[in-house]
Amino acid sequence: MKKIWIDYLRIIATVAVIVTHVSAGFLYETNLKFSNWWIGLFSAGSMRFCVPIFVMISGVLLLPEQYTLKAHLQKRFQRVLLPFIFWTMIYLSIDLLLPILKGEQIIITDSLKHIASGLLFGVRGHLWYIYMILGVYLFIPFIQKWILQYENNEMYLFLSLWVLTLVINWFIPSVSGEKGYNFRTGIDLTYFSGFIGYLVLGYYLSQKEIFNISNGKYYSILLIIAGLVITYVGTYWVSIPTESYARNFIRYLTPNVALVSIGVFLFFKNNCNKIIPQRHINQGLQTISKYSYGVYLSHIFSLWILGYIGISKHFINPVIGIVTTTTICLMMSLMITIMINKLPYGKYISG
Repeated sequence: MKKIWIDYLRIIATVAVIVTHVSAGFLYETNLKFSNWWIGLFSAGSMRFCVPIFVMISGVLLLPEQYTLKAHLQKRFQRVLLPFIFWTMIYLSIDLLLPILKGEQIIITDSLKHIASGLLFGVRGHLWYIYMILGVYLFIPFIQKWILQYENNEMYLFLSLWVLTLVINWFIPSVSGEKGYNFRTGIDLTYFSGFIGYLVLGYYLSQKEIFNISNGKYYSILLIIAGLVITYVGTYWVSIPTESYARNFIRYLTPNVALVSIGVFLFFKNNCNKIIPQRHINQGLQTISKYSYGVYLSHIFSLWILGYIGISKHFINPVIGIVTTTTICLMMSLMITIMINKLPYGKYISG
């Protein structure tokens, strides 16, 4: 049976990714004294559940599957790799052709280095997710057998140790200049860290009734509010010493982002059919859900075009700019993905 709430989660996560990339620049462009910095914090900081939700959805859909190792890898990698390679080539082509069109001198060695770096680490920042999720997919067949027959105390221990690694992440700066405390433990917890925790968490929450139906949405909202308050206050607190943006509390692998992600996940899981019952609206949203991967891959291309014609977060008022740019980018990326899908063999590369 199709889980409609998964469609809604995928859509909200897709929109959240776009909002993050539209508004996060305010956190780097201005300091803490300007209102635009706070607009960036509230908009981008509120959307950090996007990537965790995507990984949790993978846990819901993939961990119960009964595939051979070969079939699993073939299906998952074909679904992810071909669109990823296509869009990597698009972005690389833009990088290599634009200087030529501008009449700039091209240095072959620099171009080759850029291509190699783009293929190894991602030619655009958002493509890091693809590298990460491919690593998660490699791990799924090895954890799947345990997942399908785990005992509750084993699951509680795994998730508890994972949460402990999230707490440690609060105290470790990700880049130079961030406030950090060099908090370390002699016990190697790296085996319980990373996005695998969200994968397992998504599956676990999908299988269990965490909150009762009558009060569940209120508890979910409380989790979201608690996580967001920690995000806002924590980010401001660690940014004060240098008066510049520090990411300790706004990274995906932190307890506060996990709280928001759990709240969003459970809210839609328990209430999605009450939110949007209209059939015609559901069909439109399911179209966005169907092509969400293509939208994710192409939305930076759309933002680049929009920026070129003057539509960005700086468009009129910052709040209006964020909403307008996000909406146009979503629709534009969706249209691009659908158009690619309609080409011969386009379904293999559209996403």
